[in-house]
Amino acid sequence: MVDAARHRHAKNYRGLFRGSLEFLFPENPKVLAFLRRTEDETILVVVNLSRFAQPVELDLAKFSGCIPMEVFSRNRFPAVRRSRYLLTLGPHAHYWFVLQSPSAATRARKRMKTPTIASVPAFSELLSGSSRRDLERTILPSYLTGCRWFGAKARTIRELRIVDDPLVSSHPAGARHVLIEVNYTEGASEVYTAAAANRAR
Repeated sequence: MVDAARHRHAKNYRGLFRGSLEFLFPENPKVLAFLRRTEDETILVVVNLSRFAQPVELDLAKFSGCIPMEVFSRNRFPAVRRSRYLLTLGPHAHYWFVLQSPSAATRARKRMKTPTIASVPAFSELLSGSSRRDLERTILPSYLTGCRWFGAKARTIRELRIVDDPLVSSHPAGARHVLIEVNYTEGASEVYTAAAANRAR
């Protein structure tokens, strides 16, 4: 089901399925890298063919200044420079990047809207039904990937779940403690904790 969702998302990028094909030849033979290009889009695909983690350096000097945006997570990686571009891939891991020009990356950031949710001010309502689905599928993934302290920006989130929400205080305006489990397409999952005031109106 995850692969089907990723395939549907990939259809938004024409360069993945048409246009020119240009192979890159990194020194590490266990990493496959190539470019798919149309008139208005450049896709960089990097695949680790090994069952072990691998480093790779890519010659992307002609795209100097561009911002690689990972297709599925929409995370932005450091800008390309004239020096070789260094990536580290986990076992059998892969990246699909859109190489955005600086102006396109700026426009994309301006178009991004802060996700919101309409709910009554009560955690019992916020953590149930469609409100909970919105939190797990859209709002929390978007928030986490935008935080400087989030250490997995280079990984693709497969699923996020609120796994526990014990009440820290019995007072109606007490704090709520929430555990968030983040599962990735590669590697081990992580658990984050958050707390917020539950203020009655």
